[in-house]
Amino acid sequence: MSKKTLYLLRHAKASWKQSELVDRQRPLSKRGHRNAADMANRIAATEKHLDAVISSPAKRALHTAQYFANELDFPSFDIQIDERLYFCGLKGWLQCMKAISDDNHRVLLAGHNPEVSQAISWLTGKECEAVSSCTITKLKLKLEHWSELKEGCAELAVMHAPKDSIALVSSLDDAPDESDSSNILRFEPRA
Repeated sequence: MSKKTLYLLRHAKASWKQSELVDRQRPLSKRGHRNAADMANRIAATEKHLDAVISSPAKRALHTAQYFANELDFPSFDIQIDERLYFCGLKGWLQCMKAISDDNHRVLLAGHNPEVSQAISWLTGKECEAVSSCTITKLKLKLEHWSELKEGCAELAVMHAPKDSIALVSSLDDAPDESDSSNILRFEPRA
């Protein structure tokens, strides 16, 4: 069985300085640019390439995706824009993912919350608290065809956020509360 790798990226911090701009046109803030460059560089240290990059049409998502594309030697002009990644709910995200060409094995999707967190939850079968700006999640999927996506089909490989003082809690052994926390993905301060 072929394996697919899916990267889900929440756009970096957006600027609110130009209140006259419509939401789609809001650019990245200075911090957003710094975080996107830093996170893309971090990912490039361990990841080699992407077969496809698909972004929300919002300027802040597209610019964040461009940082990652550039660091992973993916041509920025080949980034696909998909309206279903712009506040169309989890249903829109799933439609977009299921339509990915099977020739693409390593795909990055860039968009917004709450859909990024919802997609992580649905794909892993574990509740995911809201991810912060510029968080990138790497999911391993055991399937040959993107159209075979189903709830719980992915394994969380790694989740990176701009703040270095975070670690992922995803197992009961690491969780501070034994109630049902084995089924929640969240960030906890590193010891």
